[in-house]
Amino acid sequence: MEVSYTLLHDEAEWRKSLIEGNVQYELFLSIGEDSFVGSVSIQFFLNSAPTKLWLDYSGKFINSIEVNDSICQSTRSDNKLYLKCLKQGLNQIQISFESYYSTNGTGLHKFTDPMDGRTYIYSYMCPYYANKVFPCFDQPDIKGEFTITLEANEDFKVYSNEEVRSRSRAYGRANHIFCPTKPISTYIVAIICGEFTGRKDELDRGIFCRQSLFNFIQFEGVFGWTRGGMNFYQEFFQKEYAFGKYDQVFCPEFNMGAMECAGCVEINDNYVWKEQAVKSEEFWLYNTVLHEMCHMWFGNLVTLKWWDDLWLNESFATYFSFYANEEIAGGDSWISFLENKVRGYAADTLKSTHAVRVQVTDTQEAISNLDSITYWKGASLLKQLIFTMGLDAFRRGMVSYFNKYEFQNVTVYDFVDTLQDETEFNLRDWTQEWVLEAGINSIRIEWEVEDGIILNATAYQNITSGTILRKHVLLVEGMNEEGTLFKEKIKISNVEQQIVLELIGKPAPKGIIVNSEDHAYVEILIDSKSLEFFFINRQINSISLLNRGVLWLSIWSLVEEQLLSSTVFLDLVSQLLPSEPCDEIVDIILGNALKATFNYLPYEMISAHSQSLVQAIKEKLSNNAADKNTQRKLFGFLFSDDDIREAYRYSLSLARAETWRGIMSLASIIPYEEIKDILAQELKYDTTDNSLKLKLYCDGAAFDNKKFSWDLILSRGELSLSQLEFLMKGFNQFNQKEVLKEYAQQFFEYLPSIFNSQDREYAEAFFRYLLPRYEKPEVNIEKLLKINSNQKWVQRILDETIESLRKDSSCQMVVKAMLDENKESS
Repeated sequence: MEVSYTLLHDEAEWRKSLIEGNVQYELFLSIGEDSFVGSVSIQFFLNSAPTKLWLDYSGKFINSIEVNDSICQSTRSDNKLYLKCLKQGLNQIQISFESYYSTNGTGLHKFTDPMDGRTYIYSYMCPYYANKVFPCFDQPDIKGEFTITLEANEDFKVYSNEEVRSRSRAYGRANHIFCPTKPISTYIVAIICGEFTGRKDELDRGIFCRQSLFNFIQFEGVFGWTRGGMNFYQEFFQKEYAFGKYDQVFCPEFNMGAMECAGCVEINDNYVWKEQAVKSEEFWLYNTVLHEMCHMWFGNLVTLKWWDDLWLNESFATYFSFYANEEIAGGDSWISFLENKVRGYAADTLKSTHAVRVQVTDTQEAISNLDSITYWKGASLLKQLIFTMGLDAFRRGMVSYFNKYEFQNVTVYDFVDTLQDETEFNLRDWTQEWVLEAGINSIRIEWEVEDGIILNATAYQNITSGTILRKHVLLVEGMNEEGTLFKEKIKISNVEQQIVLELIGKPAPKGIIVNSEDHAYVEILIDSKSLEFFFINRQINSISLLNRGVLWLSIWSLVEEQLLSSTVFLDLVSQLLPSEPCDEIVDIILGNALKATFNYLPYEMISAHSQSLVQAIKEKLSNNAADKNTQRKLFGFLFSDDDIREAYRYSLSLARAETWRGIMSLASIIPYEEIKDILAQELKYDTTDNSLKLKLYCDGAAFDNKKFSWDLILSRGELSLSQLEFLMKGFNQFNQKEVLKEYAQQFFEYLPSIFNSQDREYAEAFFRYLLPRYEKPEVNIEKLLKINSNQKWVQRILDETIESLRKDSSCQMVVKAMLDENKESS
């Protein structure tokens, strides 16, 4: 069983205070069948001789250790390897070690492709997993220069952060010595080997993948975006790419979308499709290429000092990937940004939200902050800041920032103070208000017209979460049936109520778009006149793409704030969806509709509303039967047996990805023996790892296979975490409430021991996928409140889930209140 360890911030600060300059690592790894052995030589300079300095190491065995040419007995406590015989000045440590491959995607993960039996091994080190592979000072502000040697089967390809300097072969094995790296943190070290294949472009930049995917990877597209991104970032930041090469390796069962290892980016090979991808899939592949490339500057060239400033990595890479996308190709990247900004709003409206920049006490908390606040709220704040202070000033600040801090570690104040030299806008105040304070505000503008002009306009600001009101800069656009009447940049102070002088005297509109073009980070509550004009009178499809998204979010915010019943929202979706042509808007609308249906409706109302949405999706498909994006949406709203059977039959006429969706839906309503026959036919032609995972989903979904699936989830069997997750995803089906009752009870019985005894990655998956959300929110809240943990990451997950369930409960109460009101009036 794998164990999750942590490093405290206080420990890291103390250790950094002793070590001067960069550490020199000479790392050797010999890649075996079931385990790997290695040795590491570490040189570092101490400003004093401590008695309890340690290396981080959570591998299995330490075979030997020498300190300053003397064999020393080391003490090992959990993942701390305490060093003796140290001295002030230069120290050298040599260690030999041995460990096993990971099954949960952290450390050094091994995968065997079921298509052809070929082997692939790769590392994932962030934020605190390098110590699963080799002994090291595993914290971001102790950078190292690494000389890496990999010994592997001679038919294996090997990749790391720099190019191979020399190779030698003997007895079926090959030794690969890589060029030394620039100073980098341990979390961006790359160790990759296996039977990979791929191509290089004319600039010697490589794209590699497993052999069974070679014919499906979009080489020209990825190479094109790599060239475009590299040119854009170097020109925009006025700083050359700092590392010796740039490879991208598509890795199986990768835990994240990608990882920005310096010079050797790892990308989840779910981004490789065997059929025509939908527009959003292609966009995300290329946006991921730009995101990880941006990290070569934000994160790898200039690195956070500690995980408090994770946003300096992720918020910046998220924002700039969209900005670069728009600059390189034009198009509609900002509507895709808005589509995902929704995730930041969803997390930030909960009372359990956190600030973009928080004090992180340990590395487990750092993992918790790899979330929608850090990525999407943080990126949205950068978009807002650039709109406020101007792009030119921001860009000049970036140029100074990289020149001043290259290969150094920084905090938020290093960034802010460098930027401050380029603007009169007070960035310390902005940082306090937006980056250091948690929460989000809502704004509603009410307006009155007389004699063809706006007579009065008042902005009302509330605290949705957190404790403060904020200053906002945004655009307000007034419209009628003819189009735009005005577009004004307005400033709203940190007050509850304010006259909007910029709007008074403007031509009388039929509706207004608050936060036109989506520059501000704020929850917009649409006013009643605008709701009627854009939605009831169906004017919404006549406006720009981005502003359609803004308006749909402004009506969704009424639902989130319990000011509008989710049934009203769902009725509008059913009416307006068939005429919406844009995939991104469809994704926004139906993403919220899915939540409104399965979270914000009482259980007994789900069936009727899901059927209405299924009919709306069918109507949309009747206008464009080949709309692959909408085809996929159909399967997310299935609830009744009749709808499921009809959708399955329909899926048989579609591409394989959609056929699988039909099979996965059908698996919840027919006996397991029948679904096994269908699966056997599918797997005759397709034995990819993805198909085997979809089979596991069906195994979990079958109503008469629950005990076997439950026992396998608990025992973990021989399955990787990636495979177990599909079994878990299939297990809880909303249309199986009665069948699942006994497992809802067992879930809460097992949960405390899962949190306490299993590795975090498995425990989080168990909780996320098996929490019985088909039960009343109040029932789950009561049971979760009884679970106590001294692990901060566990308590945070519990708190966030309880807050989410409370919102579900509140929204369901709004629906019930409206039903009661309708009964009384009738």
